[in-house]
Amino acid sequence: MKKSLLVLAVVLLMAGCTAHNNASPANNSNNVIPPEKNEILTVRFFNTGKSDAILITDGEHNILVDTGYRETAEQLTARLKELNVTSLDLLILTHFDKDHIGGAAAIIDGFDVQEILQGGYVKDSSHYSSYIEALRRKGITAKLVDRDLERSYGSFRLRINPPAEKEYEKNPSNNSSLITMLDFHDYSFLLMGDAENLRLKEYADLAVTSETNVILKVPHHGDYHKNLALILDRYHPLASVICCSETDPEPAEVEKTCALLNQYGGEIYRTYQGEVRIDIDQGKVIVNQ
Repeated sequence: MKKSLLVLAVVLLMAGCTAHNNASPANNSNNVIPPEKNEILTVRFFNTGKSDAILITDGEHNILVDTGYRETAEQLTARLKELNVTSLDLLILTHFDKDHIGGAAAIIDGFDVQEILQGGYVKDSSHYSSYIEALRRKGITAKLVDRDLERSYGSFRLRINPPAEKEYEKNPSNNSSLITMLDFHDYSFLLMGDAENLRLKEYADLAVTSETNVILKVPHHGDYHKNLALILDRYHPLASVICCSETDPEPAEVEKTCALLNQYGGEIYRTYQGEVRIDIDQGKVIVNQ
């Protein structure tokens, strides 16, 4: 297999886990519409500790996937404003754990949010209550994703997959994570929330054509889950991003996950070492950390 479409330019201040390029994706160039000149997609994985906060933008449309902790909400809000983000076309809340919805109220209060998508498994907490109160203040009704859903903005598309079960026997909140595939021409980003073994197998078993040229947001902050191998067998990611702190999850667990990722090749980045920015620009993947 060849990475004939990929030129991976990596600009790093600090390296992530060591990766070995012993596997690479197939060329998926057939029937792909080439990007227009100056058409760039940027995905930023913010450094908010062991939490998720991911911005997708093409310069015209802004999508935020999860909002980090309540304690990092001011930092996240300031960073978005620094990037000249004043409105969000879409906010996706993958599930209701505090490290994913902690900043939701601040984001809803501070930005013009056009649409919110959420999962159906509710985990009552002060963070969830703050989110519901913010929805009421702004007169927003979030949409429950209970079946496969697509959204398109400019030249990129989001495919959001909900959990198959209403409540999982094990780790129901994490396993209820919405999983999003972001497609931009011949590249895709797979954003897996906090999916654990049950949800990973469920998604891997979906009867869909395997995408190539995939960049993976590693599920559950890099905590080790054996069924991640099923996802890696399907997608062989070009690069992987782990949203974690230096000490959480347990470093030994993250290293086990990195060892598994290394079997499939591709660079690995950890957000505690700095915000990860990935640009797709004229058939090139450019990573800055």
